[in-house]
Amino acid sequence: MNEHYRPRRDVTDVRLQGGYVAKQCPLRVHYDAFPPAGAVPMVESPIDRLRMDAGITFEAEVFAAIRATLQVVVDLSDQRDPQATSDAMARGAEVILAARLPADQLGRRVGHPDVLVRDGRNDDGRWGYHPIDVKHHMALSPIAPRKPPALVSELDALALGDADVSATHMARSAPTIDDDLLQLAHYHRMLEACGHATPDPFGAIIGSEGCAVWHRLDVPVHKPRWDGMPKESSLDRYDFEFSFRLDVLAAGSAGQRIVEPVSTALCTNCGWEPLCTPQLKAADSASLLPRQGYESWRTLQRAGVPTRAAVASLDHADAVTLQGFDAALRRKLTAALADTSAADDAALSALIGKSQKATDAGLVTVGDLRRLDPVVVRLAPVVTKLPDLIDHARVATQGAGRPHRRRGVEHVVVPQFDIELDIDMENAMGGAAYLWGAFDGRKVTTIVDWDEPDPMVEARVFCQFWDWLVDRRHAARRDGQTFGIFCWNETAEKGALRRGATAAATHLGRHDATADVEELFASGDLIDLMKVFDDQLMTGGSKGLKAVAPMAGFAWDDDEAGGDNSMAWHDEAVNAERRADRSEMRDRLVRYNADDVRATAAVRHWIRHETFPRVESLG
Repeated sequence: MNEHYRPRRDVTDVRLQGGYVAKQCPLRVHYDAFPPAGAVPMVESPIDRLRMDAGITFEAEVFAAIRATLQVVVDLSDQRDPQATSDAMARGAEVILAARLPADQLGRRVGHPDVLVRDGRNDDGRWGYHPIDVKHHMALSPIAPRKPPALVSELDALALGDADVSATHMARSAPTIDDDLLQLAHYHRMLEACGHATPDPFGAIIGSEGCAVWHRLDVPVHKPRWDGMPKESSLDRYDFEFSFRLDVLAAGSAGQRIVEPVSTALCTNCGWEPLCTPQLKAADSASLLPRQGYESWRTLQRAGVPTRAAVASLDHADAVTLQGFDAALRRKLTAALADTSAADDAALSALIGKSQKATDAGLVTVGDLRRLDPVVVRLAPVVTKLPDLIDHARVATQGAGRPHRRRGVEHVVVPQFDIELDIDMENAMGGAAYLWGAFDGRKVTTIVDWDEPDPMVEARVFCQFWDWLVDRRHAARRDGQTFGIFCWNETAEKGALRRGATAAATHLGRHDATADVEELFASGDLIDLMKVFDDQLMTGGSKGLKAVAPMAGFAWDDDEAGGDNSMAWHDEAVNAERRADRSEMRDRLVRYNADDVRATAAVRHWIRHETFPRVESLG
């Protein structure tokens, strides 16, 4: 049996699976194979179809560029037989496009890597290959302080040995990239199975930047599934996720469903969401609480607290006591408390005596420990920020739909300036920002470029917006006024400003732009209002602007307002055949962005002046 695959069930009859399955919700995997009687998945949204079409077009463009720049390319786009890929690898083809790897019967895998790039010969004389996938999204970000630079190779020299360390960019960090790495891990395992893997497991993503960004697949980069545990490598994470889904499918073949509905980030684009969400709400699932994933939900289930109401009933004070301990000590205490023998009492007493944190928390005797809520003791080592989770559950179940002040927050404080702007940007499907909007309390200023989005468009829009912003900032300082810029979730705006500055330096000669942007970030003039809100208030649910602004009494003019829809509108705004259709969608996007910046302003004014109840009042 392959050492990287440890099945719990007999999976020999499970249909061979591609790499996508490892990153899909386990229940979706089950429903796709064994749909419930009378249920059909929701049809794909326009943006899903557009993403697929754009991805196919982008892949064709990348393949054409590789064929045009590399002399030794084997293109198997018209081949359906994996033997053609095996033959090409056996003779040492340097670059293979549209590969189909031999089926991995033992691992139950099939896979079609977009590109295989030759490395060197392995010890057995066979050529080793690295997998590359083509993805129509960004694979790079402008380099940030204390972040390692990216390892990048150009399309005319794809091999890992030809890659250079970038002076300006780092590998992008995002859920989409995490998913890409799982897919690369899938291909690496398949290459291992057929004897053509490399000793050093690297894979690369060719993103919308048009270059290959390399990732080592055996280094720990993924956040741990459990609190206090180390990070996982892409290969380790993939091995767990893929094998678990094979078990799900094996159980389904036997007429069993071993997974339940769980609210995660994957629900957003899942066709089965309309089936699952009513069940989750009816069951008061604890997974509806913020920042909960599948692993946290499973931990709560096993501890006997499957609902938000059950989480709300946990002892908050005990959770605070245990949260103060480091993860290793909490695990030791949990293990020691599981046994009530005299010998273990002695060991527990010794453990307490060695811990200043235990003494500071008033835990002096074994009896003090045994009086703690046993469920809290069990959960504390593995549930991140358990006290916060309990408070969120109380707000969700008892808070009457109102945000509550976090513990220790006497008054909600929002930074205040003489001149205040609220900003927001819109990006196209490939990630390029093409529109910036700003609201000064009286009017919205919109800066936009309707050309097909590319780095030049992003550079032009950035320069126009940046110059306008800097003029306002300098004017305020000249007049002796303070100046503040507010956004909701700075990750998006900071990323867009960094990308725009880098593009402006590259394409328009604005070489000071990157340093100027970093100066703004360091100055404190850019305020993430979402962080201000989340640091002081709890809703028991989403902290997204579309969820919070309605609490402030704000409503979007467009009933279909949303990030995914806006990207579909942008495609029409740029590519629709009829001028009238393009004009309609451009107006719609400008109005949507204007509502976003007004919504940020509305939330800002609301949380400054509203009196919010204390979360302690729900305990």
